[in-house]
Amino acid sequence: MDGRFFEGTQSKQHLEAIEAFNRISKIRKDVKSYLCGFMATGQERYLEEVMKAAQSNKNVILRVGATNAEIEEACQDSLIIWSITGLRSASESSADAEHFEIGLLEGMSREIIPIVVDKGGPVEIVEALSFNSTISSVDGLVASTLSNLGNDDQTLRGMRTEVIDLANTFLNESGFESNFKSLFSILGMKLAPGKEILWQKYVLLMKRIELEHCKSEFILPYFGGYLEVPQTVRLTTFDAHVHGVRRTVE
Repeated sequence: MDGRFFEGTQSKQHLEAIEAFNRISKIRKDVKSYLCGFMATGQERYLEEVMKAAQSNKNVILRVGATNAEIEEACQDSLIIWSITGLRSASESSADAEHFEIGLLEGMSREIIPIVVDKGGPVEIVEALSFNSTISSVDGLVASTLSNLGNDDQTLRGMRTEVIDLANTFLNESGFESNFKSLFSILGMKLAPGKEILWQKYVLLMKRIELEHCKSEFILPYFGGYLEVPQTVRLTTFDAHVHGVRRTVE
């Protein structure tokens, strides 16, 4: 797993990952689990809890403040990558799930087989695979991981080829990198704090897009107040996470 260490909404579920791995390693003693990432501000207590849990299993390798070299080492040594944000969450809100999960795609681009929780953006990434990669519980995570570990070499080669081909579809053929960079510019100008007129144009553009494609009452942030879209809107995963957006559906 690759992700920041913090608890609460959108937590990467490190404690659940360790719990699942402890069960897996009782059956497969030859496996290791890498947990790589940075500690989010103010999350010392949570990190201590994760570190304490990790100490119970010598094959849990914790990399806090992981360097690029350490992350690359973990990728080179890994067969399976987990994306389990939202696992065991009591909330049905799409806010408590991964929006997209670029880390997952980076792992897949190295032929690492994904197992993801069945909510949020990762589901849309793996849905094109011919084999099931989604789980909804720790039990499912354990079972799916053991199943993949038990595949023969030929099957694993086929799965890994399919995974990297799919990752390349997202990263290359769809122009992901150029599209991502375009999010930080508008009308040919760099989008940055302090450029209020540019931000206003951005908000108006978003308003027009919402009017054209959505069907709900929606409020978009505006300088000095809010711009209200008098329609009824069905929020997508992306819509639910636009910073500053408020929903006014009765």
